[in-house]
Amino acid sequence: MRLRNLQFLQQNKSLPKIKGNRELLTASSICITFESQKNGDKDQTITMHANRTSICPVRAWACLTLRILNYQGASLELPVNTYKINNTVDILPSTEILHHIRATVDMIGVEVLGFRSKEVGCHSIRSSFAMFLYKQDVRTDENRKLP
Repeated sequence: MRLRNLQFLQQNKSLPKIKGNRELLTASSICITFESQKNGDKDQTITMHANRTSICPVRAWACLTLRILNYQGASLELPVNTYKINNTVDILPSTEILHHIRATVDMIGVEVLGFRSKEVGCHSIRSSFAMFLYKQDVRTDENRKLP
């Protein structure tokens, strides 16, 4: 997924994704387009709405977008897993994320969690966060077309 796949809206008006546009932080919703998925679906868009809590998904995506756009030479073609350390811009690979997820599960232990580290993967982040949002009554709309 790349920054170009994110669209921030304020009252159904698209906000420009440009360096320093702090208006993104107050967007009322975000549309995320998944260009290609493992299940074969193409160009599926989901919408998440701002909830003005500490776990607001719109604000989280806005912070991530503004951070990446602040990198020298940044463009909307950069992946959302881009990071910068000591003036080096790089991509955080899924293998690194998987390693940290499994190490955390091992640290907490099967006795507490009820499952082993080999039973989790990167998709666990998406599914657990989706359940977390559902439990917090955060509304999401699937298959919404971009305005």
